[in-house]
Amino acid sequence: MTATALDASLPALDALLDPGRLRALLGRPAKAGHLRYKPGVSVLARLESAVGIQWAAGFHPDYAGKLRESFDRAAALNAVLETLELPGTPGHQLVCGPVELDSRLYHPLRGSGLPLDRIEVLSYNSGRHLVVAFDDADAGRLVAHITDKAAKVPEPLLERLRQAGVPVLGQLNPGFLPEEPDFAGHTACYPWYGTTDLLQLARSVTAPGRGFPLPAAAGQAPSESAPQPLLLAASAGQALARLHAQPFCSGTEMAAGPQPKKLADAASELLPELRSRLQGAAERLIAALRHAGRAGFVHGGFSADRILVGADGIRIINLERCGYGAVVSDLGCFAAVELLELGSRTLTEALLDGYREAHGVAGEGVAIDPEELRAWTAAHLYARILQPFRECEPDWRIRITRRLTQIEELL
Repeated sequence: MTATALDASLPALDALLDPGRLRALLGRPAKAGHLRYKPGVSVLARLESAVGIQWAAGFHPDYAGKLRESFDRAAALNAVLETLELPGTPGHQLVCGPVELDSRLYHPLRGSGLPLDRIEVLSYNSGRHLVVAFDDADAGRLVAHITDKAAKVPEPLLERLRQAGVPVLGQLNPGFLPEEPDFAGHTACYPWYGTTDLLQLARSVTAPGRGFPLPAAAGQAPSESAPQPLLLAASAGQALARLHAQPFCSGTEMAAGPQPKKLADAASELLPELRSRLQGAAERLIAALRHAGRAGFVHGGFSADRILVGADGIRIINLERCGYGAVVSDLGCFAAVELLELGSRTLTEALLDGYREAHGVAGEGVAIDPEELRAWTAAHLYARILQPFRECEPDWRIRITRRLTQIEELL
């Protein structure tokens, strides 16, 4: 149980963070995650339990009117919206229901043309995006990405990447997809590909924190006898170098940059005892990134879970945030995610071997500066500094502190 309220004006927050309280409220075990928190105003979350993946929300009574529309929509859809009174806090409620009632995704979903009665939810980030799978009579198994912003990647860009040897999936245009401008850009459909992703595959063959045995000597490409994840990571490194070699494409925007100062302020509100360390790390990171290397075309969120694995090799997905930025940022993102998810750098080393090979043989990508890579790895760790809190980990305070230490060690 939570000893003291994190936000006394919003008890729904503590309910979502405490598995025991959540179980007592729902009458079933449940795990909250992808928290969106506005102090004193609202908290939104993904809720996973025996009934499936749901949307959950709690508002301060002064802002509870924002839920009225959700209740109206639930009635219109004949959907069940659970309303849970929070004990000892009159006027405070936690509500949960189908993801279709997510206030920010409601219109994109209703206008998507998707068969909402037979979709399988693969991934859900409250208020941001929904990834579902479903069967289509003509196209077979499909995956759809629905977002509150633009979901589609320009098809000419995808075709250019394929022509350059970058393994990406092409977008499909099933007949049910909307053409209306208000909805058309919010849904993207892809063919189902493969059986896993590189992160899941790596996790299945290694213990957390131990990684894989490096193939041959450090700096050599993985051999044929190396574990499969290393070969695939090297292949991904070669593909990433080809992606980085792409010339400017009209209409492509600048990739979003890091915001360590903003994150330091947000984390300091939750853990004021770390304020000095958080601010100091943010300042050192900003200084380190002032010396960023070459800019070019970037993926914008490259990591092992964005690499699908199938019989025909790898496919790079989630290019919605691609644009122009510091190319080593993609490598730092991959390294940061591996460090957090597997506690190792072995996949990253294999990725870098493949990347260096493509750069040395074909001149694709860039020469890698170790200090720049460390700075971008720290930047992507900092971008995830609040992740333990947002994923409602019981020991989120300890995890954030450990993550801050990792960042400090890199800087």
